[in-house]
Amino acid sequence: MMKLLTTYMEMTVLLARAALSSSLADARIERETLAPADYLDIWRSVGEPLLWDGRLCMSPQSLHVFLTAPTTHLYILSSKD
Repeated sequence: MMKLLTTYMEMTVLLARAALSSSLADARIERETLAPADYLDIWRSVGEPLLWDGRLCMSPQSLHVFLTAPTTHLYILSSKD
């Protein structure tokens, strides 16, 4: 039997600090609202090698509620490269 440990990160206080520099000149981190299918594509690309399955087990309705909750904030790192 394999035992799994699930952990979550929660930011309870917004820290006032300068933005971190990036080695990518055109890198951006922006808050985004994603459709469930787009969110799951990112979830799989990051989580599959780590055996993440939490969001994949959610019903489409539950995932939609989670993604549109006022307490859910998604930040995406992107680059033109």
